[in-house]
Amino acid sequence: MKKNYRTYAIVCVLMLCSVTALGFGFAMKNRNDNISHFENTYAYQVLGSQKGIRDEFTSLIKKENEIKYSSEVEVAVLPNEVTDNEYENTPYAILSYSQIKQIAKDTGLEFELSEPKDDEYIKLGHLYLMSLTNDSIVNTSEINNKVYTEIEESSVPYLGYLQEDMEYMIVNDTVFDELHELGQSMYLYNYKLAQPKHFELSVDDIQTSPHYLGLVKIDPERNENAWINIMFSVSFFVFMVFVLASGSILFMKIYNDAFEEKERYQVLSKIGIDRKVLNKAIANELKVAYLLPLIVMTISSYFSIQAIANLMQSKSLLQVNIVSILIIYGFFIICYFLSKAMYRKNLNI
Repeated sequence: MKKNYRTYAIVCVLMLCSVTALGFGFAMKNRNDNISHFENTYAYQVLGSQKGIRDEFTSLIKKENEIKYSSEVEVAVLPNEVTDNEYENTPYAILSYSQIKQIAKDTGLEFELSEPKDDEYIKLGHLYLMSLTNDSIVNTSEINNKVYTEIEESSVPYLGYLQEDMEYMIVNDTVFDELHELGQSMYLYNYKLAQPKHFELSVDDIQTSPHYLGLVKIDPERNENAWINIMFSVSFFVFMVFVLASGSILFMKIYNDAFEEKERYQVLSKIGIDRKVLNKAIANELKVAYLLPLIVMTISSYFSIQAIANLMQSKSLLQVNIVSILIIYGFFIICYFLSKAMYRKNLNI
């Protein structure tokens, strides 16, 4: 062990890199799939000139398309003059709690938000590919000389694609009625099509409405993050390269040790040590040589995979961790039996 600890350390690092590479690839792919699902919550997001015209846009869309579900919401966009917002291009936008609850009911999206108090709000954000933010920091925002404290953050796509454009704050209905007078109201009408690929068919009909002000249409087949799928393939390739490299290094080291210990085992055989005892000694020696790096890698990989899960804000990657470790164990078992056969052949035992 003292003689070969450097080799064992190199093998452990290579195996840990292989598991980390595969975990990172899966985390990127899962995150990209979630972002794609986030952006495709609606096929149309229509900006109307007034409140309560959802049925009008619905009838226009139904001329060419079948609607799976729809929702509507009033968004109060506040000017920077009444807030402490430092970013001109991303103003604060206020939403009422009851409207978000109704959107969840209309669309079937999950809703587990508690109603904020008069000096509280819920941040409605979007999904990031990766983030280094600290969730333990308590954020506050000042609006009209009153400080509001963030109590929760949600990334459920209640507003679909448009949820990426502004800082949305969900407040209770009383606060919303007070604050929306300070800004400009936008009326959004959102529609999910039964056949999203036909999103172009209803565009002209929507634009014929006298209450139409703008339209965001989502192409479900756009592929802005195709590079992530390539990275996933590369990560799997890197995983296999590192696994083969670590196994090969350990195999060649044991192969070299067989020549160094040949005379020792021959002496033991000549003085009458039973062949079964020598075979058992060889098996135990090789088991230790392969098992120790695997144990160290297994423990270390858990922490590296958890770090990736936190960085990517992804759900637990424990399943990926387990599968990758099983693949490595399987490969090393094959290496163990090959090493054992080679060892015995070189020692003539």
